[in-house]
Amino acid sequence: MLIQGFNADTAADLKQKCRDILQGAQEAHARGEELDPFRQRFYDLATGRSDHDEEMSESQCQEQRAQAREDWLRRTRAQWDVIDNELRPRALEAGTEWIPSLWSSHIREYLTYLHKRPRDPGEQMATFDHCDRAELLAAAVLRLQELYP
Repeated sequence: MLIQGFNADTAADLKQKCRDILQGAQEAHARGEELDPFRQRFYDLATGRSDHDEEMSESQCQEQRAQAREDWLRRTRAQWDVIDNELRPRALEAGTEWIPSLWSSHIREYLTYLHKRPRDPGEQMATFDHCDRAELLAAAVLRLQELYP
């Protein structure tokens, strides 16, 4: 569920797509090339386009994506609260491994940013920082899947 808000099939897919975008942007920047194509690639990844987009008008697509994104974000924040506030302490008490605490705080900040963003258009996370945080979210999901298959 944590990656359903992205146009990726799995956490590994999301992580790889983010890495490809970030690496491509760094290489383009080093060559003095425009970064807009990489921003667009991340926008496409982060908007969760659906297979039905071609059947609807652009405004319908945007409205549907915005509602789906809000629903996903609400569920994701609730799920992360359970994972971080209930499961993490139990796992640590039992002496089992967990994701690094810094990852957890970055994910909480990222989800808070995503929640605030629609209401506060003046706050803009840089595209590549956004991409980096999405990659971290995917890495956390993969690590939790490894620890608790």
